[in-house]
Amino acid sequence: MEKQELKPAIEKWLDKLAVQDEKSENTIKQYTRSLNKFAEFIESAGIETIDKKAVLAFKNDMLEEIERNKKNPKPGRTQLTKVSTVNLRLITVNKFLKESGEPDAIVKLQKTEDNNVLDDMLSEKEYNRILEWADRLGKKRIKLIIETLAGTGIRISELKAITVESLKTRTNTVTNKGKTRTIFIPKQLAKKLRNYCKENNITEGIIFHGKDKNKIINQTYFRTEIKGIAGKARGIKRDKVHAHAFRHLFAKRYANMTGANPYVLPLLLGHSTKSLPVTFNYTKPSTKELLKAVDELEAYYSNKGNKKK
Repeated sequence: MEKQELKPAIEKWLDKLAVQDEKSENTIKQYTRSLNKFAEFIESAGIETIDKKAVLAFKNDMLEEIERNKKNPKPGRTQLTKVSTVNLRLITVNKFLKESGEPDAIVKLQKTEDNNVLDDMLSEKEYNRILEWADRLGKKRIKLIIETLAGTGIRISELKAITVESLKTRTNTVTNKGKTRTIFIPKQLAKKLRNYCKENNITEGIIFHGKDKNKIINQTYFRTEIKGIAGKARGIKRDKVHAHAFRHLFAKRYANMTGANPYVLPLLLGHSTKSLPVTFNYTKPSTKELLKAVDELEAYYSNKGNKKK
């Protein structure tokens, strides 16, 4: 592929993802950002042919940018500091190149230290501190969204399934990335959500909606709010605080809970169960049992918090 073909090819691929593959708006935005970064690099580097050498140059340029930013951090500016961000961009570029007939240009992802995964996760203490500061700053709605993400393990795009109607059964189905799954709302969280709806006269539909009542709260706004809360809380790295961090916390909480069933977690997160033993098909938990699991998780960490007090 030649340089002049790159941007038209990107537009064509993104259109295909949106129309034929029915990818979500946020997925398209994420892919667009990564591919724009790639196109900008190709232009600035004066590269004429998009081949493996060009993609490797893009990869190395990002890794060098991380090192520069570590040596010269600029407060208040979003800088490239994580290898995981590099890999996210490369995954998108690789997908684009493969589907655009350039499989030979695909490059390997950058290896990362396994220990960094846990280092990047929010601790229980940090989570509680964020909630405390959300309270102090009067961010009741943001606090409840955080509690909902951490209490259910849903992705922020799946907030559309947290509806007034879902509070009756404490379950709902949601379709995300072409897959439909069931979400489970723990008992005390459901009670908080009911009270919130009552206080704010929300009688139907999506609870955390934006200006359009059929769409969830703007994700950029939510990200800005939680970063602001983390900044006030101090002692918490702002890059650890993002919507998906609360899903990670849910998973870590369940995995570390005494008596946790490892076969239950994939179901609560909506992950594939294909890799589980065949016997799982005969012992697969029912909806009632999965609701009990999230209730037990909620009670377990609630009791832990009370004991510390």
